[in-house]
Amino acid sequence: MMFNESQTELATLWEEHIRHEFVTKNTEDTLQTMVADAYVNHVPVLTGGVVRRHSERFTVLILFRKCRQIRK
Repeated sequence: MMFNESQTELATLWEEHIRHEFVTKNTEDTLQTMVADAYVNHVPVLTGGVVRRHSERFTVLILFRKCRQIRK
């Protein structure tokens, strides 16, 4: 399947986001791949944040720390 330029840029950005979230586990780098007014919605437990400040706190406290404990 051939992607147009916009689709290729989006795929590259998504891969960068996933790399920072799950490989480097760098919150600031992960957030840099998101829009300024990003929100996080963790559907299984209906938690998240609406503004960047809350998204960063949610990402650090829940996704990075708690999920790592579960995976061990």
